[in-house]
Amino acid sequence: MKQKKQVDQNLCHHLYKSKLKKVDLTTIVLVGLILATQGFCSVSANAPPRFILEEGDGADIVVRLREGTATPPGTVIYIARGFDPDGDQITFGLNEATLGPASSGLVTVTNSPSGNEANIVLNKYLDAEFETQHQLVLTLTDNNLGQGNFITQSLVIIVDDVNDNSPIFEPHQPSILVREHSATPLQLATIR
Repeated sequence: MKQKKQVDQNLCHHLYKSKLKKVDLTTIVLVGLILATQGFCSVSANAPPRFILEEGDGADIVVRLREGTATPPGTVIYIARGFDPDGDQITFGLNEATLGPASSGLVTVTNSPSGNEANIVLNKYLDAEFETQHQLVLTLTDNNLGQGNFITQSLVIIVDDVNDNSPIFEPHQPSILVREHSATPLQLATIR
């Protein structure tokens, strides 16, 4: 029986690695399931990790930020959260290959020691005159998905313009009262 079990374990290994030639995928899966149900091989599937989205997030996570000194470098602009159904440790990242020139180096992803969160930290000042929107792709892996494989989530940064060009207007009274039959010339308001 020990020799039969060893042969079956080798067959399980080959089925798992899909190295059998001239056999279609359906046959490999069926034989693997039969062997697993008979106790000859163990089947261990990896469930991929998942991002935890906040209520109201759609397909994309959208973050609105004000340009310039209103949102300085070092600001945590978003906290990414995730979990792995198998309980494996997860790692957040950023898919650098998807970044345009304006978004390159814009943020850093810092994984927390607990492993279930990561801070998305702004590295540069934002400038709405240069770029009003940045498309980033966050990544999440449990290190069991295979080399270079990860789950992705889109993060869109919308940059709100701040009046930082001359002239800068100070707030003023929104309405002006002019009495009937006022003397002319009459100064109605001063704009600064």
